[in-house]
Amino acid sequence: MREPTPEGARTDGLGSVRPLTTARAAPSLQRLILSYGVTSVPKTNKPSIALTSKLLRRYRDASIDNARELLYEAELLLKHNHYARAYYSSVAAIEEVGTSVQVFDALGRNVRDPDVANRVVLNLGDYARKVTAAVFPWLLVVPARRDEVMPYISKMIKRQIPKNDAIHTELDGKGPQGPQINTPNYRVTLTDAEIWLRLAKDIYTHAEAYVLFAPTKIRTKAEDEVFAMKSAALAAVTSSPEFWEYYISCMKTGNATFEAAVADYVRAQTSGGSEVRNGYDDEEA
Repeated sequence: MREPTPEGARTDGLGSVRPLTTARAAPSLQRLILSYGVTSVPKTNKPSIALTSKLLRRYRDASIDNARELLYEAELLLKHNHYARAYYSSVAAIEEVGTSVQVFDALGRNVRDPDVANRVVLNLGDYARKVTAAVFPWLLVVPARRDEVMPYISKMIKRQIPKNDAIHTELDGKGPQGPQINTPNYRVTLTDAEIWLRLAKDIYTHAEAYVLFAPTKIRTKAEDEVFAMKSAALAAVTSSPEFWEYYISCMKTGNATFEAAVADYVRAQTSGGSEVRNGYDDEEA
């Protein structure tokens, strides 16, 4: 058996494997799961921030409202030739949209569970997750735009956009005539500002309708358990051939929910590799 590693994790390409009725991981996988702190019971008694549906709805509304104001300001700034500030406000608007989409997702989760609440807070502080969430409502409606939009999001994640250049002056020792002072409007062009403002407006238009008018998707307990898992632990589980054998056995008996299979499999391993039948523990929920 190959040793699963987080780096080698895949969630597709099942291949041809033998279905099992019992899921038993090798001791090394069980130790790996336990080392990442994945258990079937909450690992904390108290969330870092006490989240409530009321608080989340207010946060969703505040962040999408702020995105709208930033876009309004960006248009005014661009109209008066303040390219750098218009660019900066456009990027900030995308970030605020991402926050609103993340909070909207949290509204469907059991944030009374400390592990779920803490994962929500951690994800809100994860820049890559935030800006990726921003484009989700748009690509959900127009998936064909993915190849056009995602390079911009990738640049944001990799910090390859001149966001700081749009706000601060800089001393450049390699100017064409010797040392020079670079101002924001020197480094951010009209074209930059126009492209990012247009992108931000498209992202906002789809996200506003999504977070304010789409029905909240209520998550299952299993979905919340997988959501709360550490990324490395989830990768370790889904890298395991034994897990995929177990998942296929679940599908053959009609229990094809991926999140439920992950949650049940992890629960079985952390309780010592106890038997799992048809995708569910012997023990009643």
